[in-house]
Amino acid sequence: MTGAPAQLQPQQQALESAGWTVGNPLLLGHGTDIRTMESLRWEEWYQDVVRVARDLQQRTATTAIDLVGLSFGGLLGLKLAIDHPTWIRRMVCMAAPLCFSRGVRCLLPLARWTPLRFRRYWKKDYARAVADPIGRARYRAMGYDRFPTRAVLEMARLQRTIWPQLSRITTPLLIVHARHDATVPRESSRMLFDAVQGPKRFVVLEQSLHVVTLDREQAALNAHIVRFLSEALPA
Repeated sequence: MTGAPAQLQPQQQALESAGWTVGNPLLLGHGTDIRTMESLRWEEWYQDVVRVARDLQQRTATTAIDLVGLSFGGLLGLKLAIDHPTWIRRMVCMAAPLCFSRGVRCLLPLARWTPLRFRRYWKKDYARAVADPIGRARYRAMGYDRFPTRAVLEMARLQRTIWPQLSRITTPLLIVHARHDATVPRESSRMLFDAVQGPKRFVVLEQSLHVVTLDREQAALNAHIVRFLSEALPA
C-alpha cells in the first residue's frame, strides 16, 4: 500500500532471468496523487488484481499463474487464492498484514471514532521499513511518503473479510517474513501458516525489515522465490 512496482523489481528481474513472464502492476490510486487513494475501497484494489491476473492468463495462454505479493499485495493475493483457487498455481506471500502491530491496533478505533479521524495521513518511517541504507534510499524514492488513514481502515476491512476464509486456501504457499519487521508483526505470517490447508513453507529472514524485497537478504530472497516456483507441484 502506497508503494510502487519498483519495490518488486529485483524479484521481477530474477524471475524473468529464470524464464518467467512477469506482470508487475501499479494498483489504482498509486503513482499519481495520494488523495486519490482516500476515496478507494479495498474491493476496487482487489478488482484491479483480478484484472491483472486475467491479463497474465491471456498473455501466457494458461489458466494457472504464480503470484508473488509483498505486504498489502500479499493480502490481496490471499483473497484471490480464496476466490479463484484454480487461477493460482503457487503463491509467495511476504509480510502480509493479516493483523497490525500493537500500536496500530490501538490507533484504529481512535481513527474511527475520535477527533483523530480528522488526521488524513501518517508519515512513513523509512528507518523501520528497510535496514539496508541503499535499499532504504531506493524505497524512499518510490511511492508516497505517507499512508492515508482511510486506506489503512480499508485494509482492516479486508483483513476481517479474509480471516474466516483462510482455511479454504489450498494453494502451495511460500510465506516470508523478517524476524525484526516493525511494521507487520511476524505473528501475522505465523497465523497464516497455521490457517491455510495446502502445502506450505515458512522462511524467516534475519537481517531484513518489512520491505524484504529491497533489503539486505534480497539475493537470498530471490533464490527462495525462484526455487519454490520452479519445484514440481505436489501430487
